[in-house]
Amino acid sequence: MKSVQIKWLQRGAGNRSGVTWGVPWKQGEQRADAEFVVTGKNGAVHPVQTWPLAYWPDGSLKWSAHAAVLPAGEDELFLRAGHAEPAQAVRVARLENGSVEIDTGRLLCRLAAGGQKAVDFIACGGKTVCSGAVPEAVLEHRADTPYGRRTETVRCPGQIDSLRILQEGPVRCCAELRGKHRLEGEDRTLLPFTLRFFFYAGEDRIRIQHTFLYDGDPQSDFVKGIGLAFQVPMDGELFNRRVALCGDSGFFYEPVQLLQSWRPKITRELYRAQLEGKNIGPDFPEFAVAAQAAKDIPAWNDYRLVQDSPNHYRVEKRTHPECCFVHALDGIRAGGLAFAGGAHGGLAAGIADFWEKAPRSLELSGMTESCAVLRAWLYSPDCEAMDLRHYDTRAYVQTYYEGAEELRSTPCGIGNTNELFLWAFSQTPDRVTLKDCAETVRCAPLPACTPKYYHETGAFGVWSLPDSGSERRAALEHQLDSLTTFYCEEVEQRGWYGFWNYGDVMHTYDGDRHCWKYDMGGYAWDNTELMSDLALWYQFLRTGSRKLFKMAAAMTRHVSEVDTYHTGPYRGLGSRHNVLHWGCGCKEARVSMAAHNRFLYYLTADERLGEIMDEAVNADFSTLELDPMRAYFPKDSFPTHARTGPDWSSFCSNWMTAWERFQDEACKKKIQTGIECLKHMPLRMISGPTFGYDPKDGTLHFLTESPGEHLMICQGEPEIWMELAGLLNDPQWNEMLAEYGRFYQLTPEEKVRQSGLEVKGQGWSFPLFAASMSAFAAKFYHDDKLAEKVWNIIECDTAAKFRAEPAPDGTYARPVSEIQNLSTNEAAQWCLNVIQCLELIGDRL
Repeated sequence: MKSVQIKWLQRGAGNRSGVTWGVPWKQGEQRADAEFVVTGKNGAVHPVQTWPLAYWPDGSLKWSAHAAVLPAGEDELFLRAGHAEPAQAVRVARLENGSVEIDTGRLLCRLAAGGQKAVDFIACGGKTVCSGAVPEAVLEHRADTPYGRRTETVRCPGQIDSLRILQEGPVRCCAELRGKHRLEGEDRTLLPFTLRFFFYAGEDRIRIQHTFLYDGDPQSDFVKGIGLAFQVPMDGELFNRRVALCGDSGFFYEPVQLLQSWRPKITRELYRAQLEGKNIGPDFPEFAVAAQAAKDIPAWNDYRLVQDSPNHYRVEKRTHPECCFVHALDGIRAGGLAFAGGAHGGLAAGIADFWEKAPRSLELSGMTESCAVLRAWLYSPDCEAMDLRHYDTRAYVQTYYEGAEELRSTPCGIGNTNELFLWAFSQTPDRVTLKDCAETVRCAPLPACTPKYYHETGAFGVWSLPDSGSERRAALEHQLDSLTTFYCEEVEQRGWYGFWNYGDVMHTYDGDRHCWKYDMGGYAWDNTELMSDLALWYQFLRTGSRKLFKMAAAMTRHVSEVDTYHTGPYRGLGSRHNVLHWGCGCKEARVSMAAHNRFLYYLTADERLGEIMDEAVNADFSTLELDPMRAYFPKDSFPTHARTGPDWSSFCSNWMTAWERFQDEACKKKIQTGIECLKHMPLRMISGPTFGYDPKDGTLHFLTESPGEHLMICQGEPEIWMELAGLLNDPQWNEMLAEYGRFYQLTPEEKVRQSGLEVKGQGWSFPLFAASMSAFAAKFYHDDKLAEKVWNIIECDTAAKFRAEPAPDGTYARPVSEIQNLSTNEAAQWCLNVIQCLELIGDRL
């Protein structure tokens, strides 16, 4: 095999980094059991642990996952065929009580199989630096009184129900714990959680992925805080114990007891040495004086860093629980890392997306005691509790574009996933070491392939590489870059951050108010309505842009968790766009479909996304309880109904992904069954688009003709169907897609003549949305006139002329740059269709 160049998409700090990433392959190029190594400069060989992620129809490897510990400073890395064992493999030992010990060679961790503790201990260099880790949650109960709101908080410690090993080396180990939180003093559990621990050979770092589901009553169960508490044994004098909290660019780095005294005097040299992190012992000439003075110097027991908004944090400390907190400093955006240690080492913990998903906090307590507690609050209890109730008591379908009169706004079943990092230190780390840790928290290391390589393997269907070789091409490329960059910058400009919001964008802009329609029903949060995430992902694949990857990854994490139901009656479905992410009465498969999640899953081999895509495989059965066409088709002889798009196309996305991941022939058969049904419709793909549907066998049943619905071709359908065209080896399917793409761009008179159907209402009225399907047709039929028509549609579309300009002075609360009349639907569809048309008919420009 040829070698595959590996580049750092996100470069790790320090010397070496344990990483996991995905690599695609051309059909027939790799056997499923292939082994690999990574080679670097001077012939250095790095062992690689490999497992399959997806297969081509012929059984060859389509995507493979790789885990390795790679030199962070090296750029010339290549993945090659080969085999090498790590010098120090990850070892897993199962104990009689069900607990598991993982030894990386530099770190030993015991995970518990039951009880309140998730972690029994973490040891490094023969020293225990963590004597237990416990999942924690805090619930707030509210009562309205004549004098205002009365609140009561209830602790909810976690209870571990199961532990299993998903991978056990030699390079990477993954362990999974599941459990629930139990209300203290009550026989009630809620907020089920999953913890995944990742270990790499020779590393002193642990990555933790924390997922929880909300299953409470939003009218009464207000989550006040959720996180993990780590017990950190303390040793040494109080003045040799240290805390570090990462701020905007440096550290709040202090000893628990500051050796500065009026009487007796302590030399400045000793004080500076203490602040630099040196242990003050008998080898210091002033030690006796310092030790005597320390008996009368206050010791600070508790510290906290609270990121209460995306643009503000505070640091406070106190001496005793019964005393007040003393304000230490304010900042803007904290780095999200904390360290607690005694005279000989300690534990550092960091939370990824710390300020982006505010409110968060890091808390150190008991620093003067024999065991301190480092709490990593994913949602900070020092801020307002989560309020997940709906924003109104009714829906606004006609005026504010909400999807259904039924008020099905419920957060019950949605999730939130966050990542933490732990470092075990047998010696107290200096600021440089902690800065490297903080950089990893901020931007975890991740390798990737080049855009050219992704493209030549056929990964993710039909898309193009950038090419500005002509004036028309250059204009298109410039606008693609301008629009995707605008949305990246709009996240910062509009503050689209927060625990439940981060990753999403808004749907429609209000040029008169100079802000997005954040309060207008279906015009508010986008929930990836017309595939804004796919536009970002394809542009990332084309360019390798780190900023696009970050935004696309955040959007995927958001739509897969917050916009999707993981349990309850809507399991496997997602919520349409609304003021609240879960607020719309329409619960649809197109929001939860695998098409949204495949990119990040295959690029990173993320276990949680794999689990979510597994949940969606049988999403079509959820329509038995909630028919997507219930408002238009009453209960009839069919079990439920499905539109060709976006319902059946979303099911296809789920089945296609399961077919390629697991070689699941049942899923392939369901796709083929639907296609065979469409082949026998009066107008094939043009028919419908609503059909009777039976989830048991995937059959579509003809009802009536009302073709031309725009939702059939703008919610991921072209991307899914064209990728299937490259997998199924079904010439008739390809012909049906081409037939539809050509028909869409006919004049109304030609449509009537060919089909015999009257063109009604808004049917066939979104030519941009069908551009890629029409480009597929132009290529299929070798139709130059159709190709030029498609390019005229794209180049004359409003989105081709979107330009950002400053809002007039004084018209908004602060200066902003804006695109008047901007629609995320229009922008996303324009970008997607351009990217695909450049691949299909770019030679006609």
